[in-house]
Parts: sequence; structure tokens; C-alpha cells
Amino acid sequence: MICSKCGKEIANDSNFCEYCGVKVEYTFSDQKVAPKSGGMSFSQALSVCFSKYATFKGRASRPEFWWFALFNFLLVMLAELADASMVTTPLLTLFVYLFLFTPGLSVSIRRCHDSDHSGWWILCPVYNIILMFLPSTEERNEYN
Repeated sequence: MICSKCGKEIANDSNFCEYCGVKVEYTFSDQKVAPKSGGMSFSQALSVCFSKYATFKGRASRPEFWWFALFNFLLVMLAELADASMVTTPLLTLFVYLFLFTPGLSVSIRRCHDSDHSGWWILCPVYNIILMFLPSTEERNEYN
């Protein structure tokens, strides 16, 4: 695929152009191009998050992070409701938490990178929440 800003070839799994640093997002035709406006859809965000299940390098946009956070919330609530209807221990909820831990950690660290901060800030919960709302850095940073 070709960057719309600098015209150079971009790797298919890249979120940013390696040469000019422009953010690359999906279009409806499932090809990546430099964005004109908007963000990614719910299904695109889940696809990216699970394809980068344990990728802690790179960047994750705000829509990618927040769509995945919504997915986590909904899946955990469904598991809690299912476990509440059973009399046994909440094994389904435990399984969901274990299943979502690595991709959730991964997308959170990549979101920190997108706002040009170290992934280690995830250990400070209050500051981490602030970072999740910060806009992306448009220019290339050390985490590209």
C-alpha cells in the first residue's frame, strides 16, 4: 500500500508511515490509507487488537483502545451475568479475564506509545487514565 502523503510504500501491518509518520487507518475496502477523517470501526478495532494479541511495540489509536475497552466491558458483564445465574464458582468470568488480559495489556501499552509516553506508565493507574484520553501524536515518535 502507498502513503497518501509521501507516496512511499507502507507495510500492510503498519499503523504509521515509516517515512513521514502519517497515521494509517483502514477504509471500508479494508486497505490502509492516510486518514481523511474519523477513526476505525468496532470490528476493525477488535481485528487489529486480536491480530496484535501480544505485540507491545508500536502504537494504538484512541478508537482502537476505546472500542477494545468497550468489548472488554461487555464481555465481562455477559460473563458475570452467566455466572450469577449459576450456583457454582465464577469460572466463566475468570476465563474471560484470563483471555482478555494479554490483549488488553498490549493495546494499553500501545496506546501509551501513541501519545508519546513509555508503556511503563500503565503501572500508575491515575496517570494511565489521563494518557488514554490524550490525542495521538501525528508526527513520528520513538515508538513507531
